[in-house]
Amino acid sequence: MSGRLKALVQMDLECSHARIEIRGSVDVRNVQALYVVAKRTNAIMPGMDIVLDLKRATVQPEVMAQLLKYAAARQLPTKIDPGQSECRLSVSAAPAQTPSSLALAA
Repeated sequence: MSGRLKALVQMDLECSHARIEIRGSVDVRNVQALYVVAKRTNAIMPGMDIVLDLKRATVQPEVMAQLLKYAAARQLPTKIDPGQSECRLSVSAAPAQTPSSLALAA
């Protein structure tokens, strides 16, 4: 079951970077909401560094892999951002949620 996510967006005064803190359980059904928040944050000042902080969230392994893929590509899914603007997204997660840790647990 997909639960509600809580998101807190923090930006510095110069709008050079932002941090999006997520709480809750991130799954394949609600991950789209994270992309929408990232897109809106990026629209405020295109090109700013955006950290998606998932340290207080539970993230399904396949969703974490997807988030890391889009962060590496510096673009959001085409469905969310048809214009494919650059999005300097990085993912900060608890060590237990990183792909290398997940592989060790398997």
